[in-house]
Order: sequence, then structure tokens, then C-alpha cells
Amino acid sequence: MKVSRTGAGARIRLNVAESHVIEQLLDELRGILEPEALSADDPVRLRLYPDAYQDASDSEAFRELTETALQAERSERVEACLAELHAGRSLRRTEIVLDADGADRWIRALNDLRLAYGTQLEITEDDDYQVRMGDPEAPVRARYLFLTALQDLLVETLMR
Repeated sequence: MKVSRTGAGARIRLNVAESHVIEQLLDELRGILEPEALSADDPVRLRLYPDAYQDASDSEAFRELTETALQAERSERVEACLAELHAGRSLRRTEIVLDADGADRWIRALNDLRLAYGTQLEITEDDDYQVRMGDPEAPVRARYLFLTALQDLLVETLMR
């Protein structure tokens, strides 16, 4: 995985395996974002669509007004990222060239994935961020760390 700056955007180069992993993760996010995929009290749903108010009834009213639009916006981002991933794929590697808006879209999609996995793992500031073999959460933790590394590379490259 390599990220380099291109004007106001970035170029992401992935080997074949990395490209397929990202495709799988974006597909998982697509599923999570389906309107009925998560129950109203699912921690991942509550993290992706947090309460806007302390009062429960005010928060529920706000959620009813905004959640569908936010879900659609997130889904459109995932679809655009998948399209860019597929368009940049060859037999040897995947190269995605992003303008500033595209880079922002990828950062947001990666962040949504990290929020979902981090919530499932109950990640806190005190987490040691280690993948331990035999840990039943190891596959999700590995996904979270891979996404963290890619997002960090993208943000740091754009900040240069």
C-alpha cells in the first residue's frame, strides 16, 4: 500500500490482495448501511448516527428527520469508492487517483468503517491495538488496524 500526493488530491496504490480486502470491507459497509440492517439499539447504528440531543424524544425526532439522508449520503460515498476501486484495478495492482473531493470521500468512507469496527471491538483510548492469535476478535481487529493505517497514510499525505 502506497499513498502519494497529486496536486490537491492523492494517488493510492494497492497490490491485488489489498485491493480485494478493501473491496470486501466496502461491501460490508454497504450492508451495514442498508436501512433495516441494524436494529434501533445496535451500538454500531448508534455510533454512526449518534444522538443529537440529550432528551431522548428530541433525539428520536431529529433521527427521523436526518437518518435517511445521512444513510443515503454514506451509501453514495461507498458506491463511488467501489467504482473508483474497480476502475483503477488491473491484473497487477490497483491505482486510484483522487482529486480533493475524492480524497475526502475516501477518508469519510474509511472513517465509517473504522467507526463500525471500533464500536464492535469497544475500542478506547487505552486500547493496545494488538492483534493476538487465537483471539476471536482478531479478524475484526486486523480490519480495524488495516483501515487505520490506510486512513492515516491518506490524511498525512494530504497534510504535506
